[in-house]
Amino acid sequence: MSIAFRILPHPFRFKIVLVLTMLLFFASLFSSLSLFSPLILAHASTQARRITIKTNQDFLTCGCVSSGTGTKTDPFIISGLTLVSKSGPGILVDNSGGGISDYFVITGDTITGGNGPPTSYPGIEFIDLNGLGEITGSSNTISGNEYGIYLLNSQNILIDGGSMSNGATVNNNGIAGIAIVGGGHNTIQNIQVNKNGVGIPEDFFSGGRGIELNSTSYNTISNVTLSEDSQAGLALFSSSYNTIQGIVTHYPDFYATIIDGGSGNVLKNDVFQTADYVGLWIRDGSSSNLVTNSQILANGPIGNEIKAGIVPYFTVGLYLSSGASNNQFKYNYFNNGNTGGSIIVDNGVIVNAVQSPVQSNNPFNDPSTGNEPSTPIFPSGPAGGGNTFCGNSIYTTQGPVNNSPTC
Repeated sequence: MSIAFRILPHPFRFKIVLVLTMLLFFASLFSSLSLFSPLILAHASTQARRITIKTNQDFLTCGCVSSGTGTKTDPFIISGLTLVSKSGPGILVDNSGGGISDYFVITGDTITGGNGPPTSYPGIEFIDLNGLGEITGSSNTISGNEYGIYLLNSQNILIDGGSMSNGATVNNNGIAGIAIVGGGHNTIQNIQVNKNGVGIPEDFFSGGRGIELNSTSYNTISNVTLSEDSQAGLALFSSSYNTIQGIVTHYPDFYATIIDGGSGNVLKNDVFQTADYVGLWIRDGSSSNLVTNSQILANGPIGNEIKAGIVPYFTVGLYLSSGASNNQFKYNYFNNGNTGGSIIVDNGVIVNAVQSPVQSNNPFNDPSTGNEPSTPIFPSGPAGGGNTFCGNSIYTTQGPVNNSPTC
């Protein structure tokens, strides 16, 4: 049996060739974009649960980039994601191996610990990163993680939430909302950091915090609201030459702000307010810090704490202890709280503002008197010398406080 092949007329052959050529072109184009373009990869990015970046190539394969080319003027944009930190950081950018040189911005993302208590991992963690990354925009929501944002040995990182009243939120995390450990020259601004310290045991010695700086210098924190964070709104440990300006800390469970072991920090135009114990506690040899044009307020406990006998002998707006020396206080406002006064510069014989009933159950107090014990428990105890006060509005004080009317 013979088979006859029909030769198509010339116009039909031309159309088939044209169609095949176009199909091959679009197939090639799609393949190229799929391999190299983050725009295509980002199409499914909302399905990602966690992101790890250790090299520039990881930006192209993470399924997390919505636009950008990774240059300083056109950074990769990591946006529109919902991530969970159950088994690791929601977003980890680790440059400890030196594989990252591209620029990126994290914006408009939701990073949570999922249902239940805070996880054991940060929402966002940067390691050994210098100036390449930003966490910006008013729609980031970071909650339910061990730390909301954790910067380790990183420098020149910007965290900007757009507004301190209705911008991005770093709330309800475990150990701290934002922590900077090592590194320096970072900026935190225009953001809400509230109710952190969830599920972490807290007492007069330790607990969760809104923002914590640890062994880091030359950072700037400005226009930040820290409300109802666990042990403290803001805490600086062994951190120096930082600028804290325009922040509002109020209603932490224990202390509005702590400076522990740092020097050369400048705190200006701030509000340090607590409903209970201490507005600003400077301690552990902290020296040569400047606090100016700020409100330092401690309303003092009036109810259950007094009945339980746990009010510390140093309930006050400003407390200087354990070797704090040569600090300057200029043009600040101190209130006269329900219990406690404006300033205590510890001299070893401080009397508890609450005398009845005796506050015998606070670990810092002499159990028989409720006052300062003969052997104070660190980090309470006598301050160092050289602390100066001028131009402040002050009500009641204990210890060596000589406030000059003018500076």
